[in-house]
Amino acid sequence: VEGYATLFEEAEEQMAESGWPRPDVVLVQAGVGGLLCAAVRHFASYGDRVRVVAVEPEDADCLLESIQSPGGAPRASRG
Repeated sequence: VEGYATLFEEAEEQMAESGWPRPDVVLVQAGVGGLLCAAVRHFASYGDRVRVVAVEPEDADCLLESIQSPGGAPRASRG
C-alpha cells in the first residue's frame, strides 16, 4: 500500500504542475486491494470532493464475492 501511495502523490504533483484541477471521481481496479487502499487513503484528504470507485471485471469478481460473503467466509470467484 505504501508503495502504491507514491503513484497518487506523483500524479497529484504532475496535475498541479500542468494546471489540471483535482479530480471529482477516481476509478481504480480492485485487484487484491493494495492499489485501491492507497487510493482511498490518498483521496480521503479531499473530504467529500472526490469519489473513489472500485472496478473489477466480471470474470474476476473476487471483491464482490468477498463483500457478499456472510461473516467473511471464503468464497470462490464465479469468473
